[in-house]
Amino acid sequence: IPSHAIVAEDEEPEVTASIGKTDFFSSGDEELFCKEKENVSKEDSSLLKEISSAIGSRIRLRRIPDPDRAPDVAEYSMATVTGWKMANAPQNDTLEGEATEAIP
Repeated sequence: IPSHAIVAEDEEPEVTASIGKTDFFSSGDEELFCKEKENVSKEDSSLLKEISSAIGSRIRLRRIPDPDRAPDVAEYSMATVTGWKMANAPQNDTLEGEATEAIP
């Protein structure tokens, strides 16, 4: 079954297929989306209040090509969420006392 998660308007979708198991899901994100909405800032929570699912939402993707040399320079593109996938957060090796950032 072919599927894809996010497709920018100016790009062709990257289609993935699995035999027996789908990599991306095109529905059923409501429970996880609701749980993640609890982790956003108070000012952003009002924007997400009426949204029950990310599927079908128009989004703006922000990519910083060189975060070390030019952290304030970003490229933006528009996309539509067409699916979702659970992923394990990468394990970071951090020094004692350093904060780690959770990846939703």
